Amino acid sequence: MAVTGLAGVITPFHFEPWLLSRDWLVMFVLVLILQFHAMAGCATGFRLTRLAGAALLVIYLAYLSWISASLDL
Repeated sequence: MAVTGLAGVITPFHFEPWLLSRDWLVMFVLVLILQFHAMAGCATGFRLTRLAGAALLVIYLAYLSWISASLDL
């Protein structure tokens, strides 16, 4: 969101409201997942395991694929 805010300060732009609602939901879910790992950090020595890192990477790549598939080019 900071990138969008900084770009808006430099030059105003318009975006579709459905983009914000789609991205907000995905980012909220990912923050919840990261929060879970942060709170469960005592058991793992505050380290993100390879499995958890791989799962987050797969979720991120799926999200990028979903975004690119939904673009009208």
